[in-house]
Amino acid sequence: LTEEILTCEFNENNYEKPIYDHVTSSTGRSKISKGVNFLVMKKEDRNKLTSSFRKGAIFEIDIVSLEPRFFLKYFKNIEVNDVYTHVATSILNNSNSRNKIKLGLLATIYGAGQSTVKKLTGMSSNDYDKIINYFEVQKIKRSLMNEFELKQKIKNAYGRNLYSNTSILNHFIQSSAADCAFRAFHKFYFDNESKFNLIAVIHDAIIIDVPFENISMIEDTYCIKEDKLDINLPVTVRRINWDTLERIE
Repeated sequence: LTEEILTCEFNENNYEKPIYDHVTSSTGRSKISKGVNFLVMKKEDRNKLTSSFRKGAIFEIDIVSLEPRFFLKYFKNIEVNDVYTHVATSILNNSNSRNKIKLGLLATIYGAGQSTVKKLTGMSSNDYDKIINYFEVQKIKRSLMNEFELKQKIKNAYGRNLYSNTSILNHFIQSSAADCAFRAFHKFYFDNESKFNLIAVIHDAIIIDVPFENISMIEDTYCIKEDKLDINLPVTVRRINWDTLERIE
């Protein structure tokens, strides 16, 4: 997918195309080894990107709640529109704010202990236990550790080898979610080839350069699909900038 990347303009100047490294990260998340590093670029700096198309626009498409969404689908075979609302209504009976549930869920599935989660969110011990039990966090961690002890490696959900047992569940989720996003964006790009230029891949997001005639199609994108897990991934679409000519006019 990243071989398809083209450039637009940054601050009304040309820039060096990013070159991606998909191999050396222990979690499978991509790095940029050369060129403009969109992975660490501040959002306000992305606003300086301008379209290469007259009256075109730059968009950022983000997958919503990717990692907990992957976790819920892969281990529970459940798909929901809003992961945190599902946790609130199905597990915690709406006893916490959405933001507290978001922080608590992410910290819990990444292996934080009860005291850490309580300190971060104020979530009760009872609610922490409900999340741990519902997502079977300890059972999954034991299974991954057993696999590592047997083979000195584990495989993520897509067969990628992971050779570290440090934060093993965290690495499994991050690696699998990264591959999930990459495969979904790959499908979205090639399903809509020639309708936009790919500018950057940023873990669970892409930046694209869209001709004027295809802007409505992109703005009406609400979901993308990853076929291997058969998972629908809701997305948010944010317009970053118009092209220079349009802004002048």
